[in-house]
Amino acid sequence: MDSAQELLSTSIIVFREAFEALLIVSIISVALYRLGRSRMQKYLLIGAVMAVIAGIVLGAFILWLYGGFPEKELFEATASIIAAILIMTVVYWLTRVGSRLRREIEARVAVIASAAGLVAFSFIIVFREALETVLFITPFLVAAPMATTMGIVLGVLSASIISLLTRMVGLRISLHKFFQVTSILLLLVASGLIGYSVHEFIEWLKEDNVDLGWLAQKAYDLGLPPDHPLHNKQPLGAVLAVLTGYSVSMEWGRLLAQTLFLVVGLALITKAYRARQK
Repeated sequence: MDSAQELLSTSIIVFREAFEALLIVSIISVALYRLGRSRMQKYLLIGAVMAVIAGIVLGAFILWLYGGFPEKELFEATASIIAAILIMTVVYWLTRVGSRLRREIEARVAVIASAAGLVAFSFIIVFREALETVLFITPFLVAAPMATTMGIVLGVLSASIISLLTRMVGLRISLHKFFQVTSILLLLVASGLIGYSVHEFIEWLKEDNVDLGWLAQKAYDLGLPPDHPLHNKQPLGAVLAVLTGYSVSMEWGRLLAQTLFLVVGLALITKAYRARQK
């Protein structure tokens, strides 16, 4: 992976997760107002801030852990597979429960009577999003901390601006369409992570003289130089790489794993959305 890919991928992931966290906090806030418990809003904020801080600490711990890992490429490849699987799992889960998520949150808020209970509930809800974010961006975080940090800032700012617009100036967006589109984007990012991890595993096994046969052979090679605009290390090529899993060359193992992951993921998401519509 290169810095441009990491920045864009991180921005997409963090934008989606941050917006989801802000949406949930907004649902809790509105529920408190409707229940006549507006004075408890500060406890909602305390729990959310604590969760964000815990997420930052977790990210710092992962960076520290990575620094002491002897096989850094292997660690990054393994983290990529874990992140990709988690992304597909979370996207599929949210697709299934998204229609009743608001009702479930409002029902739980209604039975919380104490300030400590609201702080704990807010912390758990927001920390779940922070934990998902950290796990998703771990491969980018360990590969390029600076680009990933910029992507995090960009994603949080974008999510915050859109969230504010929806609340303060009445900007209307279809949450159904929003989550459907961003789910597909996340799956594309995840398929790229799968492809990258397979490539790294192939290179690692080659160094140990393990013969993978045709799986390690090139499926294609476009032969583009590193300074070509469509090379995946250039901005335009990086956008294509993030949004389509594109690379100037791929082994058969990488191409098959990436394609299979994307096809299965899209099939699951499409099936879940159709079930919700019915």
